[in-house]
Amino acid sequence: MINKNFKKLSENYLFQELALKRNELIKQGKDVIALAIGDPDLETPMPIREAMAKEILEVYHKYPESEGMLELRQALSQYYKKRFKVNMPADNIFISFGAKTDLFDVVRVFSNTEDVIAVQDPAYPVYENSILFEGRNIKYLPCIEENNFLPDLNLLDKNIALAYLCYPNNPTGATAPKSYLAELIKKLKQINALLIYDIAYADFGPRMAPSIFSIPGAKDIALEFGSFSKPYSMTGYRLSWFAAKNPEIVKYWQKFRNNRDSGCSNYIQKAGITALTSPEVEKIVRKNMAEYSERAKLLKTGFEKLTMQVFGLEHTPYAWVSIPKGYTSKSFAEKLLNEAYVIVTPGSGFGPSGEGYVRATIFQPKAKIEEALERIGRLKL
Repeated sequence: MINKNFKKLSENYLFQELALKRNELIKQGKDVIALAIGDPDLETPMPIREAMAKEILEVYHKYPESEGMLELRQALSQYYKKRFKVNMPADNIFISFGAKTDLFDVVRVFSNTEDVIAVQDPAYPVYENSILFEGRNIKYLPCIEENNFLPDLNLLDKNIALAYLCYPNNPTGATAPKSYLAELIKKLKQINALLIYDIAYADFGPRMAPSIFSIPGAKDIALEFGSFSKPYSMTGYRLSWFAAKNPEIVKYWQKFRNNRDSGCSNYIQKAGITALTSPEVEKIVRKNMAEYSERAKLLKTGFEKLTMQVFGLEHTPYAWVSIPKGYTSKSFAEKLLNEAYVIVTPGSGFGPSGEGYVRATIFQPKAKIEEALERIGRLKL
């Protein structure tokens, strides 16, 4: 018997569907420019690749430890201290094979069937899908332009057991001020709810975004998930981390991980250690971020010339673009796909409040971004 909750999920995962459409057009000989999926196109820094290759070639690998290599957890502990001014002991950090996996699984560990789980809307689809798959109840927290894409904290009530938030935000690109996060923590503590906080984009851009553990009181209720994917161009490596300060949260996450998996491959973790500690990698990442910043300005200016309002891009690789009147986000994305061979992501794919927008990424060379904007301009929308 198939889990009945499968029926609640879309037939195809959003980004899988976009990839299928892209591949079909390429088969037809079309020159497709994909601005839809957040997959960095600048190469993984060579020292990271060399560290992984060396480990594969020179070391015989047995089962890794489920919590991750101590050396990598210590490197992340130093990262928290240097980057966020936060004391995060290595024993409070767990290494995993991609934040998507942990963000999907966290619901089953820290909630029960009757619980209500709040999720910001629009949001990374995995949040909603994890809740649906576990048969929990969802409460959407609309993140709209009038509120600077931040949820109204008055919507958080005593029925909520968990809340998913991500800042800098995917897909809107918004950031959350520390003052807002302090009020969020205060409210969640009042209703006895945990916070699942996704910082996948904390190191993309000017590096101003805080860890949730920079906020007083967060240590009691927060679970933070970070990723190597975007700043280090390591999406294919599948390497991430989970951090918490509450001893009970740490204890039960450890128990879950011991039962769920045998840990992330050590050679991939070696790559992560180099990413965090190599001065050469740091220089390459700075150079890459400068390139991405130029692309962001190009994309923003280009859409604005087409009289479309653009949000985001300062702290994430995403432009959150207001679409012309007369279209839904899906019909507008389809028009760009079918007539300009440019792929963007319809905002409705991120939740009800995403309607009226599309998401475009900067993960194409500048010449391709310029051409995509040119093609869209020729449609005279």
